[in-house]
Amino acid sequence: DRERILLAVAGALLVAGAGMLFADAEGKLPARFSGMLWLRAGCGVLIASLQMLPSAAALRRLAAYAGAMGAALSAVLVSHAAATGDRTPIVLDLVHVLAVSAWSGGLVALLAVALPSFRGAEALVSRELGGVVLRFSILAIVSVALLIATGVLASLDRLVLVEDLWETPFGIALTAKVVLLLGTLAVASLNLLRWGPRLRGGDGGARRGLVRGTVVESGALAAVLVAASFLTSFAPPAVTYEGGYTETRHAGGLRLQMLVASTTPGRNRYVLRVQHGLAPVTGVERVALRFTMVEHDMGETELIATERAPGEYAADGSPTAMYGTWRIEAIVRRTGLQDVRTVFTAPIVPTPGQATSARAIAFGSYTLVVFTDPAAPAAGSPLAISIVLIGSNGEAAAGRAITATLQGARTLPAITARESTPGRYELAIPALEAGTWQAALTLDGLGGATYGFEVR
Repeated sequence: DRERILLAVAGALLVAGAGMLFADAEGKLPARFSGMLWLRAGCGVLIASLQMLPSAAALRRLAAYAGAMGAALSAVLVSHAAATGDRTPIVLDLVHVLAVSAWSGGLVALLAVALPSFRGAEALVSRELGGVVLRFSILAIVSVALLIATGVLASLDRLVLVEDLWETPFGIALTAKVVLLLGTLAVASLNLLRWGPRLRGGDGGARRGLVRGTVVESGALAAVLVAASFLTSFAPPAVTYEGGYTETRHAGGLRLQMLVASTTPGRNRYVLRVQHGLAPVTGVERVALRFTMVEHDMGETELIATERAPGEYAADGSPTAMYGTWRIEAIVRRTGLQDVRTVFTAPIVPTPGQATSARAIAFGSYTLVVFTDPAAPAAGSPLAISIVLIGSNGEAAAGRAITATLQGARTLPAITARESTPGRYELAIPALEAGTWQAALTLDGLGGATYGFEVR
Protein backbone atom coordinates (compact mmCIF):
# COMPACT_ATOMS: atom_id res chain seq x y z
CA ASP A 1 0.00 0.00 0.00
CA ARG A 2 2.80 2.42 0.83
CA GLU A 3 4.41 1.75 -2.55
CA ARG A 4 1.13 2.32 -4.42
CA ILE A 5 0.49 5.59 -2.58
CA LEU A 6 4.03 6.82 -3.26
CA LEU A 7 3.79 6.05 -6.99
CA ALA A 8 0.33 7.63 -7.22
CA VAL A 9 1.65 10.81 -5.59
CA ALA A 10 4.62 10.81 -8.01
CA GLY A 11 2.27 10.55 -11.01
CA ALA A 12 0.06 13.31 -9.66
CA LEU A 13 3.09 15.57 -9.15
CA LEU A 14 4.14 15.04 -12.77
CA VAL A 15 0.67 16.13 -13.94
CA ALA A 16 0.62 19.08 -11.54
CA GLY A 17 4.10 20.25 -12.59
CA ALA A 18 3.20 20.13 -16.28
CA GLY A 19 -0.04 22.00 -15.57
CA MET A 20 1.79 24.75 -13.65
CA LEU A 21 4.19 25.26 -16.55
CA PHE A 22 1.27 25.48 -18.97
CA ALA A 23 -0.47 28.03 -16.75
CA ASP A 24 2.68 30.11 -16.27
CA ALA A 25 3.33 30.27 -20.04
CA GLU A 26 -0.21 31.50 -20.77
CA GLY A 27 -0.36 29.57 -24.03
CA LYS A 28 2.89 31.01 -25.44
CA LEU A 29 5.00 27.85 -25.31
CA PRO A 30 6.87 26.68 -28.43
CA ALA A 31 5.27 23.64 -30.05
CA ARG A 32 8.17 21.33 -29.13
CA PHE A 33 8.15 22.35 -25.46
CA SER A 34 4.35 22.11 -25.32
CA GLY A 35 4.48 18.60 -26.78
CA MET A 36 7.01 17.49 -24.17
CA LEU A 37 4.80 18.83 -21.38
CA TRP A 38 1.84 16.86 -22.75
CA LEU A 39 4.08 13.78 -22.81
CA ARG A 40 5.08 14.41 -19.18
CA ALA A 41 1.47 14.86 -18.09
CA GLY A 42 0.50 11.68 -19.93
CA CYS A 43 3.23 9.75 -18.14
CA GLY A 44 1.95 11.06 -14.82
CA VAL A 45 -1.60 9.96 -15.62
CA LEU A 46 -0.34 6.50 -16.62
CA ILE A 47 1.61 6.04 -13.38
CA ALA A 48 -1.12 7.37 -11.07
CA SER A 49 -4.09 5.64 -12.70
CA LEU A 50 -2.58 2.13 -12.71
CA GLN A 51 -1.85 2.37 -8.99
CA MET A 52 -5.60 2.13 -8.47
CA LEU A 53 -5.56 -1.51 -9.56
CA PRO A 54 -5.98 -3.70 -6.47
CA SER A 55 -3.56 -6.35 -7.76
CA ALA A 56 -1.10 -6.74 -10.63
CA ALA A 57 1.91 -5.34 -8.78
CA ALA A 58 4.19 -6.23 -11.70
CA LEU A 59 2.02 -4.21 -14.10
CA ARG A 60 1.98 -1.22 -11.76
CA ARG A 61 5.76 -1.23 -11.47
CA LEU A 62 6.19 -1.65 -15.23
CA ALA A 63 3.93 1.36 -15.76
CA ALA A 64 6.03 3.31 -13.26
CA TYR A 65 9.26 2.44 -15.11
CA ALA A 66 7.78 3.35 -18.51
CA GLY A 67 6.29 6.59 -17.18
CA ALA A 68 9.56 7.56 -15.50
CA MET A 69 11.49 7.01 -18.75
CA GLY A 70 8.97 9.10 -20.69
CA ALA A 71 9.12 11.90 -18.11
CA ALA A 72 12.93 11.89 -18.26
CA LEU A 73 12.84 12.11 -22.05
CA SER A 74 10.37 15.00 -21.88
CA ALA A 75 12.92 16.96 -19.84
CA VAL A 76 16.02 16.01 -21.84
CA LEU A 77 14.53 16.73 -25.28
CA VAL A 78 13.99 20.41 -24.41
CA SER A 79 17.33 20.87 -22.62
CA HIS A 80 20.53 22.69 -23.62
CA ALA A 81 21.83 19.35 -24.90
CA ALA A 82 18.92 18.96 -27.33
CA ALA A 83 19.56 22.48 -28.67
CA THR A 84 22.99 21.40 -29.97
CA GLY A 85 21.49 18.86 -32.37
CA ASP A 86 24.17 16.33 -31.35
CA ARG A 87 23.06 12.94 -30.04
CA THR A 88 25.96 12.45 -27.63
CA PRO A 89 25.01 15.32 -25.24
CA ILE A 90 21.38 14.15 -25.33
CA VAL A 91 22.37 10.61 -24.30
CA LEU A 92 24.64 11.96 -21.56
CA ASP A 93 21.82 14.15 -20.25
CA LEU A 94 19.36 11.25 -20.28
CA VAL A 95 21.72 8.97 -18.34
CA HIS A 96 22.41 11.87 -15.94
CA VAL A 97 18.69 12.44 -15.30
CA LEU A 98 17.97 8.72 -14.85
CA ALA A 99 20.91 8.34 -12.45
CA VAL A 100 19.86 11.20 -10.18
CA SER A 101 16.26 10.01 -10.38
CA ALA A 102 17.24 6.50 -9.24
CA TRP A 103 19.26 7.90 -6.34
CA SER A 104 16.73 10.49 -5.16
CA GLY A 105 13.73 8.22 -5.81
CA GLY A 106 15.42 5.39 -3.96
CA LEU A 107 15.96 7.66 -0.96
CA VAL A 108 12.30 8.65 -0.90
CA ALA A 109 11.24 5.00 -1.21
CA LEU A 110 13.62 4.05 1.60
CA LEU A 111 12.09 6.69 3.88
CA ALA A 112 8.46 6.27 2.91
CA VAL A 113 8.24 2.54 2.22
CA ALA A 114 11.14 0.47 3.54
CA LEU A 115 11.91 2.06 6.92
CA PRO A 116 8.28 2.15 8.15
CA SER A 117 7.88 -1.51 7.15
CA PHE A 118 10.68 -2.67 9.46
CA ARG A 119 9.78 -1.76 13.03
CA GLY A 120 11.16 -3.18 16.20
CA ALA A 121 14.60 -3.71 17.64
CA GLU A 122 14.82 -7.46 17.09
CA ALA A 123 18.04 -8.68 15.53
CA LEU A 124 16.19 -10.44 12.70
CA VAL A 125 14.31 -7.26 11.73
CA SER A 126 17.55 -5.27 11.78
CA ARG A 127 19.28 -7.82 9.56
CA GLU A 128 16.41 -7.74 7.03
CA LEU A 129 16.50 -3.95 6.99
CA GLY A 130 20.27 -4.11 6.62
CA GLY A 131 19.80 -6.23 3.50
CA VAL A 132 17.44 -3.63 2.03
CA VAL A 133 19.95 -0.87 2.81
CA LEU A 134 22.71 -2.88 1.12
CA ARG A 135 20.65 -3.26 -2.07
CA PHE A 136 19.85 0.44 -2.08
CA SER A 137 23.52 1.26 -1.47
CA ILE A 138 24.53 -0.71 -4.58
CA LEU A 139 21.92 1.20 -6.60
CA ALA A 140 23.15 4.50 -5.15
CA ILE A 141 26.82 3.71 -5.89
CA VAL A 142 26.06 2.90 -9.53
CA SER A 143 23.86 6.00 -9.82
CA VAL A 144 26.53 8.28 -8.33
CA ALA A 145 29.20 6.84 -10.62
CA LEU A 146 27.02 7.50 -13.67
CA LEU A 147 26.09 10.92 -12.30
CA ILE A 148 29.72 11.98 -11.92
CA ALA A 149 30.87 10.50 -15.25
CA THR A 150 28.09 12.06 -17.32
CA GLY A 151 28.35 15.35 -15.43
CA VAL A 152 32.07 15.65 -16.12
CA LEU A 153 31.67 14.78 -19.81
CA ALA A 154 28.79 17.24 -20.23
CA SER A 155 30.73 20.00 -18.44
CA LEU A 156 33.75 19.53 -20.71
CA ASP A 157 31.43 19.99 -23.68
CA ARG A 158 29.66 23.08 -22.33
CA LEU A 159 32.49 25.01 -20.68
CA VAL A 160 35.06 26.91 -22.71
CA LEU A 161 37.62 27.78 -20.02
CA VAL A 162 38.26 26.85 -16.39
CA GLU A 163 37.43 30.47 -15.57
CA ASP A 164 33.87 29.79 -16.75
CA LEU A 165 33.24 28.15 -13.37
CA TRP A 166 33.34 31.52 -11.63
CA GLU A 167 32.96 34.02 -14.48
CA THR A 168 29.57 32.90 -15.83
CA PRO A 169 26.19 32.35 -14.13
CA PHE A 170 26.08 28.85 -15.62
CA GLY A 171 29.51 28.04 -14.19
CA ILE A 172 28.65 29.39 -10.73
CA ALA A 173 25.46 27.30 -10.63
CA LEU A 174 27.49 24.28 -11.74
CA THR A 175 30.12 24.92 -9.06
CA ALA A 176 27.42 25.23 -6.39
CA LYS A 177 25.88 21.97 -7.57
CA VAL A 178 29.23 20.16 -7.38
CA VAL A 179 29.96 21.47 -3.85
CA LEU A 180 26.51 20.44 -2.63
CA LEU A 181 26.88 17.05 -4.31
CA LEU A 182 30.17 16.43 -2.50
CA GLY A 183 28.46 17.22 0.82
CA THR A 184 25.63 14.85 -0.04
CA LEU A 185 28.10 12.09 -0.90
CA ALA A 186 29.76 12.55 2.50
CA VAL A 187 26.43 11.98 4.27
CA ALA A 188 25.60 9.04 1.98
CA SER A 189 28.99 7.48 2.75
CA LEU A 190 28.26 7.70 6.48
CA ASN A 191 24.94 5.92 5.98
CA LEU A 192 26.59 3.23 3.86
CA LEU A 193 29.69 2.58 5.95
CA ARG A 194 28.30 3.01 9.47
CA TRP A 195 24.59 2.23 9.72
CA GLY A 196 24.37 -0.47 7.06
CA PRO A 197 26.96 -2.86 8.61
CA ARG A 198 25.54 -2.30 12.11
CA LEU A 199 22.04 -3.21 10.92
CA ARG A 200 23.28 -6.33 9.17
CA GLY A 201 25.03 -7.22 12.42
CA GLY A 202 21.68 -7.18 14.25
CA ASP A 203 22.06 -3.81 16.06
CA GLY A 204 18.46 -2.63 16.56
CA GLY A 205 19.56 0.85 17.69
CA ALA A 206 21.15 1.55 14.31
CA ARG A 207 17.71 2.05 12.76
CA ARG A 208 17.27 5.47 14.39
CA GLY A 209 20.68 6.58 13.14
CA LEU A 210 19.83 5.41 9.64
CA VAL A 211 16.56 7.36 9.68
CA ARG A 212 18.36 10.55 10.73
CA GLY A 213 21.09 10.03 8.15
CA THR A 214 18.61 9.33 5.37
CA VAL A 215 16.62 12.48 6.20
CA VAL A 216 19.79 14.58 6.10
CA GLU A 217 20.90 12.93 2.83
CA SER A 218 17.48 13.61 1.29
CA GLY A 219 17.62 17.27 2.29
CA ALA A 220 21.15 17.64 0.89
CA LEU A 221 20.14 15.98 -2.37
CA ALA A 222 17.12 18.30 -2.61
CA ALA A 223 19.55 21.24 -2.41
CA VAL A 224 21.57 19.68 -5.27
CA LEU A 225 18.40 19.49 -7.38
CA VAL A 226 17.62 23.16 -6.63
CA ALA A 227 21.12 24.14 -7.81
CA ALA A 228 20.64 21.97 -10.91
CA SER A 229 17.38 23.77 -11.70
CA PHE A 230 19.30 27.04 -12.04
CA LEU A 231 21.48 25.45 -14.75
CA THR A 232 18.44 25.19 -17.02
CA SER A 233 17.95 28.97 -16.74
CA PHE A 234 21.45 29.91 -17.91
CA ALA A 235 23.02 29.40 -21.32
CA PRO A 236 26.26 27.35 -21.22
CA PRO A 237 29.35 29.39 -22.23
CA ALA A 238 30.13 26.99 -25.09
CA VAL A 239 26.75 27.34 -26.81
CA THR A 240 27.28 28.60 -30.35
CA TYR A 241 25.84 28.28 -33.81
CA GLU A 242 25.73 24.72 -35.11
CA GLY A 243 28.63 24.30 -37.52
CA GLY A 244 30.17 27.61 -36.42
CA TYR A 245 33.21 28.75 -34.48
CA THR A 246 33.60 30.03 -30.93
CA GLU A 247 36.59 31.07 -28.84
CA THR A 248 36.94 32.95 -25.55
CA ARG A 249 39.79 35.21 -24.46
CA HIS A 250 40.58 37.55 -21.58
CA ALA A 251 42.00 41.03 -22.10
CA GLY A 252 42.01 44.26 -20.10
CA GLY A 253 39.92 42.74 -17.32
CA LEU A 254 37.19 41.72 -19.77
CA ARG A 255 35.97 38.36 -20.96
CA LEU A 256 35.47 38.35 -24.75
CA GLN A 257 33.79 35.52 -26.62
CA MET A 258 33.76 35.45 -30.42
CA LEU A 259 31.06 33.51 -32.26
CA VAL A 260 31.10 33.07 -36.03
CA ALA A 261 27.88 31.72 -37.53
CA SER A 262 29.56 29.52 -40.14
CA THR A 263 33.07 28.35 -40.97
CA THR A 264 32.44 28.34 -44.72
CA PRO A 265 33.56 31.20 -47.01
CA GLY A 266 31.11 33.95 -47.90
CA ARG A 267 28.76 36.27 -46.08
CA ASN A 268 28.74 35.61 -42.36
CA ARG A 269 27.63 36.92 -38.98
CA TYR A 270 30.24 37.74 -36.32
CA VAL A 271 29.13 38.15 -32.71
CA LEU A 272 31.28 39.41 -29.83
CA ARG A 273 30.04 38.88 -26.28
CA VAL A 274 31.79 41.08 -23.73
CA GLN A 275 31.53 40.68 -19.97
CA HIS A 276 33.04 42.56 -17.05
CA GLY A 277 32.85 40.06 -14.21
CA LEU A 278 29.43 38.44 -14.37
CA ALA A 279 27.71 41.45 -15.90
CA PRO A 280 27.64 42.60 -19.55
CA VAL A 281 30.10 45.38 -20.23
CA THR A 282 28.76 48.95 -20.11
CA GLY A 283 29.93 52.32 -21.41
CA VAL A 284 31.00 50.94 -24.79
CA GLU A 285 31.41 53.58 -27.50
CA ARG A 286 32.55 51.36 -30.34
CA VAL A 287 33.28 47.70 -31.13
CA ALA A 288 35.37 47.02 -34.24
CA LEU A 289 36.39 43.72 -35.81
CA ARG A 290 39.44 43.71 -38.09
CA PHE A 291 40.10 40.75 -40.38
CA THR A 292 43.43 39.67 -41.88
CA MET A 293 44.27 36.37 -43.55
CA VAL A 294 47.20 34.32 -42.27
CA GLU A 295 48.10 32.37 -45.41
CA HIS A 296 47.98 35.24 -47.92
CA ASP A 297 48.25 39.00 -47.85
CA MET A 298 44.62 39.99 -48.46
CA GLY A 299 44.88 43.34 -46.72
CA GLU A 300 42.76 44.31 -43.74
CA THR A 301 38.98 44.57 -43.58
CA GLU A 302 37.07 46.20 -40.74
CA LEU A 303 33.48 45.75 -39.60
CA ILE A 304 31.77 47.88 -36.95
CA ALA A 305 29.58 45.76 -34.68
CA THR A 306 26.30 47.07 -33.29
CA GLU A 307 24.81 46.17 -29.91
CA ARG A 308 21.88 43.80 -30.24
CA ALA A 309 21.66 42.82 -26.55
CA PRO A 310 23.47 43.93 -23.36
CA GLY A 311 27.13 43.07 -23.85
CA GLU A 312 26.53 41.42 -27.24
CA TYR A 313 27.71 43.05 -30.48
CA ALA A 314 27.06 41.71 -33.98
CA ALA A 315 28.28 42.51 -37.48
CA ASP A 316 27.38 41.02 -40.85
CA GLY A 317 29.61 41.00 -43.91
CA SER A 318 31.93 39.03 -46.18
CA PRO A 319 35.46 39.69 -44.88
CA THR A 320 36.20 35.94 -44.71
CA ALA A 321 35.21 35.25 -48.30
CA MET A 322 38.20 32.98 -48.93
CA TYR A 323 39.02 29.71 -47.22
CA GLY A 324 42.04 29.71 -44.94
CA THR A 325 42.89 30.91 -41.43
CA TRP A 326 41.72 34.36 -40.40
CA ARG A 327 42.88 36.58 -37.57
CA ILE A 328 39.98 38.56 -36.13
CA GLU A 329 41.15 41.45 -33.96
CA ALA A 330 38.40 42.65 -31.64
CA ILE A 331 38.69 46.23 -30.39
CA VAL A 332 36.38 47.41 -27.59
CA ARG A 333 36.40 51.16 -26.91
CA ARG A 334 34.88 52.35 -23.62
CA THR A 335 34.30 55.87 -22.41
CA GLY A 336 37.34 57.24 -20.59
CA LEU A 337 39.28 53.97 -20.75
CA GLN A 338 41.98 52.49 -22.95
CA ASP A 339 40.87 50.29 -25.82
CA VAL A 340 40.77 46.58 -25.09
CA ARG A 341 42.19 44.46 -27.91
CA THR A 342 42.50 40.73 -28.46
CA VAL A 343 42.91 38.45 -31.46
CA PHE A 344 40.93 35.34 -32.39
CA THR A 345 42.07 32.77 -34.95
CA ALA A 346 39.15 31.38 -36.96
CA PRO A 347 39.51 28.62 -39.59
CA ILE A 348 37.37 29.11 -42.69
CA VAL A 349 37.05 25.81 -44.52
CA PRO A 350 36.15 25.27 -48.16
CA THR A 351 32.72 24.40 -49.39
CA PRO A 352 32.25 20.70 -50.27
CA GLY A 353 34.35 19.70 -53.27
CA GLN A 354 36.85 22.55 -52.89
CA ALA A 355 40.41 21.50 -51.97
CA THR A 356 42.58 23.16 -49.36
CA SER A 357 45.67 22.23 -47.44
CA ALA A 358 45.45 24.75 -44.57
CA ARG A 359 45.09 23.45 -41.02
CA ALA A 360 45.29 25.03 -37.57
CA ILE A 361 47.13 22.73 -35.12
CA ALA A 362 47.21 23.33 -31.36
CA PHE A 363 50.70 22.93 -29.88
CA GLY A 364 50.80 23.78 -26.17
CA SER A 365 50.08 27.49 -25.87
CA TYR A 366 50.76 28.00 -29.60
CA THR A 367 48.65 27.57 -32.71
CA LEU A 368 50.42 26.43 -35.87
CA VAL A 369 48.67 27.35 -39.11
CA VAL A 370 50.17 24.93 -41.64
CA PHE A 371 49.54 24.79 -45.38
CA THR A 372 51.28 23.64 -48.55
CA ASP A 373 52.27 25.83 -51.47
CA PRO A 374 50.85 24.94 -53.93
CA ALA A 375 47.61 23.93 -52.18
CA ALA A 376 47.43 20.73 -54.25
CA PRO A 377 51.01 19.38 -54.49
CA ALA A 378 51.86 17.42 -57.63
CA ALA A 379 54.09 14.34 -57.74
CA GLY A 380 57.59 15.05 -59.03
CA SER A 381 57.40 18.80 -58.35
CA PRO A 382 59.03 20.68 -55.45
CA LEU A 383 56.77 22.27 -52.86
CA ALA A 384 56.92 24.21 -49.62
CA ILE A 385 55.17 23.83 -46.30
CA SER A 386 54.45 27.18 -44.72
CA ILE A 387 53.90 27.50 -40.98
CA VAL A 388 52.50 30.57 -39.25
CA LEU A 389 53.19 30.36 -35.52
CA ILE A 390 50.68 32.21 -33.34
CA GLY A 391 51.16 32.67 -29.61
CA SER A 392 48.52 32.62 -26.88
CA ASN A 393 48.19 36.41 -27.22
CA GLY A 394 47.16 36.03 -30.86
CA GLU A 395 50.40 37.54 -32.15
CA ALA A 396 52.95 35.89 -34.47
CA ALA A 397 55.76 34.18 -32.53
CA ALA A 398 59.19 34.88 -34.02
CA GLY A 399 62.60 33.36 -33.43
CA ARG A 400 61.51 29.75 -32.88
CA ALA A 401 63.18 26.60 -34.16
CA ILE A 402 60.86 24.42 -36.25
CA THR A 403 61.84 21.16 -37.95
CA ALA A 404 59.87 18.50 -39.82
CA THR A 405 60.39 14.84 -40.64
CA LEU A 406 58.36 13.65 -43.64
CA GLN A 407 57.08 10.12 -43.92
CA GLY A 408 55.17 8.62 -46.83
CA ALA A 409 56.42 6.39 -49.59
CA ARG A 410 59.78 6.93 -47.88
CA THR A 411 61.18 8.81 -44.89
CA LEU A 412 63.10 12.03 -45.52
CA PRO A 413 65.80 13.43 -43.24
CA ALA A 414 64.68 16.16 -40.87
CA ILE A 415 64.23 19.56 -42.53
CA THR A 416 64.78 22.84 -40.68
CA ALA A 417 62.34 25.65 -41.40
CA ARG A 418 63.53 29.07 -42.53
CA GLU A 419 61.83 32.10 -40.96
CA SER A 420 60.89 34.24 -43.94
CA THR A 421 59.11 36.96 -41.96
CA PRO A 422 58.59 37.25 -38.18
CA GLY A 423 56.40 34.34 -37.11
CA ARG A 424 56.21 32.77 -40.58
CA TYR A 425 58.35 29.74 -41.35
CA GLU A 426 58.91 27.79 -44.55
CA LEU A 427 60.03 24.22 -45.19
CA ALA A 428 61.51 23.70 -48.67
CA ILE A 429 60.77 20.15 -49.83
CA PRO A 430 62.12 18.37 -52.91
CA ALA A 431 59.88 16.42 -55.25
CA LEU A 432 57.71 13.80 -53.55
CA GLU A 433 56.01 10.65 -54.79
CA ALA A 434 52.22 10.51 -55.08
CA GLY A 435 50.40 9.39 -51.95
CA THR A 436 49.68 10.42 -48.38
CA TRP A 437 52.44 12.16 -46.46
CA GLN A 438 52.81 13.05 -42.77
CA ALA A 439 55.05 15.84 -41.51
CA ALA A 440 56.06 15.31 -37.86
CA LEU A 441 56.77 18.83 -36.58
CA THR A 442 58.95 19.87 -33.66
CA LEU A 443 58.91 23.30 -32.03
CA ASP A 444 62.00 24.31 -30.08
CA GLY A 445 63.00 20.65 -29.96
CA LEU A 446 59.63 19.40 -28.68
CA GLY A 447 57.51 17.14 -30.86
CA GLY A 448 53.82 16.39 -30.87
CA ALA A 449 52.30 18.10 -33.92
CA THR A 450 51.56 16.25 -37.16
CA TYR A 451 50.44 17.70 -40.48
CA GLY A 452 49.09 15.42 -43.22
CA PHE A 453 48.69 16.21 -46.91
CA GLU A 454 48.15 14.50 -50.23
CA VAL A 455 50.46 14.51 -53.23
CA ARG A 456 48.71 13.68 -56.51
